[in-house]
Amino acid sequence: MLSPCLPTLKKSDLTKLETCYNKTACFAVNLPHQTHHCIALHKLNWIELPNLLHLYQLKFTHNIIFHPDSCPSLKEHVVPYSCPQSLRCANRNFVTVDKATNTHGKALFLNHIAKLWNSLPHTLQITPESTNFKLLLFEHLSKNWHCSFSKPD
Repeated sequence: MLSPCLPTLKKSDLTKLETCYNKTACFAVNLPHQTHHCIALHKLNWIELPNLLHLYQLKFTHNIIFHPDSCPSLKEHVVPYSCPQSLRCANRNFVTVDKATNTHGKALFLNHIAKLWNSLPHTLQITPESTNFKLLLFEHLSKNWHCSFSKPD
């Protein structure tokens, strides 16, 4: 299983990992070497690697929020955001990070997952059941195709 801490990888390492992921997809469906990887990803019903990393990070965040016993040491740092005024965010399930994190890496990771969580649609943020959340999240991330090659139909 991929670690939720993968955003701490260097960009060059992440690029190598993405190349391996894309080549594996092409190999799995037996496509010619020069075929664009998005065709293989679509045939396999895989999502792009950056979205796959977000999937694992958001599932991790979901567990912190809805199942606090799964990671009690992080639950105290990822806290619900309360709006100072009655703004649009008042009825949203936004989170923020407690500034008292003890390491720089931990603070970076927590800020990253809070930003990802807050960018989700409200319907995903309020889904407490893990199975439904995973299905809705996969569907949401599948729609966000960042490839320069257009998503195959």
